[in-house]
Amino acid sequence: MRGLFFILLILSSSVKVLYSQSYGSRHQFGANIGIQFGFRTETKEMLKLFGNCGYGYELNGMFPNVHFGAAFNLKTLSTRQERRKDGNGYKANHSIEYIFGGAMAFRFGPWSSRSTWSKDYYVGQPYYFYANLNQSPLMHPFHSSLSLGTQKIFIRDDKRSMVQRVGFFDLKIFRTQIYYQNDGAVPFDLLGETLIEKNQDRFYTSSLLVSQHFNNRNLGNLNTLSLSFNKFTGEYKRAYQVANRLRNNSVDYKDPAQYSYNLSFIGFGAKFNDIAEISLRKYNANDRVDPQNLIHYGKDFPYHINSTMEHWGVDVQRTIGVLSNKVKK
Repeated sequence: MRGLFFILLILSSSVKVLYSQSYGSRHQFGANIGIQFGFRTETKEMLKLFGNCGYGYELNGMFPNVHFGAAFNLKTLSTRQERRKDGNGYKANHSIEYIFGGAMAFRFGPWSSRSTWSKDYYVGQPYYFYANLNQSPLMHPFHSSLSLGTQKIFIRDDKRSMVQRVGFFDLKIFRTQIYYQNDGAVPFDLLGETLIEKNQDRFYTSSLLVSQHFNNRNLGNLNTLSLSFNKFTGEYKRAYQVANRLRNNSVDYKDPAQYSYNLSFIGFGAKFNDIAEISLRKYNANDRVDPQNLIHYGKDFPYHINSTMEHWGVDVQRTIGVLSNKVKK
């Protein structure tokens, strides 16, 4: 039933997109589906199937928007990295996740200039809401802006259900974007629990994405270069809070299975118009280059022990999407 609901939601979003393209307005509708597949030297194959839809309305200087996404994950973030009982390779663990969120973009910079978004879904500058974990269904309408948002994430695998709320911001200056997401720390905790569940550190704990976009509109041209960091961890009741109170170096889980969720990567990606995005990733990098661990060391916070040794991975992500484009000036 959930799968059928999601398919109907994507179809209805696509109809709205076509309607908006025909009649033109300040409304922006977007929808997409995609696949990501790759290979990791430690755990071998990985796969992600996803779909998203979103809606935004352009006001004078602001762009409120909402989004919904769903994904199937195999041997990647939000799945357990567990060896088979015979020691030969890793189990094909998978998870399903749903994301509901909303954000507000505040425009600044040249008011006479717009962003490079158009009806061509592959040309515009994406309105990031989930770092580069999947492709956004919406595009930035402004030359430069600062966005604040929050999202509720529901994850389910064969062992447990995981629910969290994270905050994110996105700074866009012309064709450069800096995106940051966290589940319970600065700067989002300055707003209390408006955007996050304060003082938490679990599941999607942090994401950082720096991207540079290019105004290349031809098929096969380089569209985006990106550098990213993403981290996912397990959780057992209040293990992080207890470790922090006791000033422990690491987070200890009473349930050993929680360690197998701990996975992070530092990645470099290149996206090409209407073809695909190719990424090279370093998984569970040494603590000296893991951004979150460096911050935790500096502030004397406990860190999460990696589930595997450090290793490399490469993946390809292909997305098909539709986007409304006609905006009344």
